[in-house]
Amino acid sequence: NKMSPPAAMNNGPLTKEQVERYQRDGCVVVHNLLSGELLKRVCAMKEEIASSLATNEFANVAFGAYTQHEALKEVALSSTVTAAAKQLIGKNEIHVLLDAFFKLEGKNVGCGFHVDDAVFWPVNREYDQGINIWIALDPCDAEKGGGLAVAPDTHKEEYNDVRDTIQEFVDGKPQTCNLANLNPEQNARV
Repeated sequence: NKMSPPAAMNNGPLTKEQVERYQRDGCVVVHNLLSGELLKRVCAMKEEIASSLATNEFANVAFGAYTQHEALKEVALSSTVTAAAKQLIGKNEIHVLLDAFFKLEGKNVGCGFHVDDAVFWPVNREYDQGINIWIALDPCDAEKGGGLAVAPDTHKEEYNDVRDTIQEFVDGKPQTCNLANLNPEQNARV
């Protein structure tokens, strides 16, 4: 006997099938969720944000950009993206823990397969529910290293060991993108 989903899951921009896919696989790809005037405003500011990126262990990434730019704040707090996040986790309210603005450039080839660790997802995984949302602002050319690959089912408990492996700091740096070196078997499983 299945329990009914929270009412919030029935209200939002996503179809019933998209919500069910998220619940089953732990991920869903939704094209054109952000569009129109807001998307134009965000795209217009991406070079400004990119030019101010701090150099850190992840290279070419800015954290907290939504707190400094009105268009990104709107995306994070009151857009169709926000409505979709609420719908997927079945909550009427959400809290933005962290945002990251990435720019693929030069030798930075991004991050290999991983699960977000305590650095990116600083919550108690036993009690808190959350969601990651990735928005491409440019065309993603896989041949040039662009894009996002998701690994269905990695939200399930049997992958907690992967999160545990990468959450330890080495020489003061997080190991989020180092799973392939730390544990090749786990990396192959993801």
